[in-house]
Amino acid sequence: MRHFVAYHNAEKMGYEYDPSDDYSFLSRKPLTFLEQAVGQMVWVINGSPSGPRKRTYTLRALYSPDQIIDTERPDFEYIATGTAGHDFQPAIELNDLPWFPAFLQSQSNFSLGINEIQDSNAIEQFTAFAKGDKLSSVAASVASGLQYDIDTLDPKALEGGPTYVSHLRRERNRALVIAKREQALAEHGQLRCEACDFDFSAFYGALGKGFCEVHHKTPLGSLKEKRITRMSDLAIVCSNCHRILHRSKPMASVSELKAHVERMSPTSA
Repeated sequence: MRHFVAYHNAEKMGYEYDPSDDYSFLSRKPLTFLEQAVGQMVWVINGSPSGPRKRTYTLRALYSPDQIIDTERPDFEYIATGTAGHDFQPAIELNDLPWFPAFLQSQSNFSLGINEIQDSNAIEQFTAFAKGDKLSSVAASVASGLQYDIDTLDPKALEGGPTYVSHLRRERNRALVIAKREQALAEHGQLRCEACDFDFSAFYGALGKGFCEVHHKTPLGSLKEKRITRMSDLAIVCSNCHRILHRSKPMASVSELKAHVERMSPTSA
């Protein structure tokens, strides 16, 4: 098991790191490097200014990325995202811990953003925090020194299972939805279903503003190995069309469903 540290600069990003519904980290690092973190442990540290030339460092989360997503953003190229992890609530302050200054220096004061932890003592210290929080997730198995099956974190297992519920678990990933939604809004100015043209905002007003579902055009369960999910692999759909797509056997494409909707429309007669 390899350990990585991901540093979130709250001042530069404009917000404190909060894993909320998913675990993710924006990065400019090369894809070949980020892929090494998939299935491994990533410790997320938040840094906030606390005075002149002073910064408070807190441990916010531990998670295991299951895929690297292409954001197609000018400021960050990729998101390392996952569903298995743990929030440290409250966040653990690190500044006054005797081992932390040396660790901070070994990471070049976190200028690298995300990097592998080579210091075995630091790994032991971080792991002790996880044990202390009595984690019940996959992080607990790692923290207690137990082995776990990396395949259970593979995107194929999380998204491509035999039931629709398994797929929904992955679609709730906020980082994935935000990236695709921002792209659609930038290109079209609205979030219309690519199959039936439904727009939640137009129908529900303020209640539906910014809402949509994100669908994988190719079922991840059909893949024989991991792959990078790019924005072109995703589609904006409404909830009804999303369910119908996954109800069809074999799964219909978005364009096929769109053609079916058009044929069934009263105006097409």
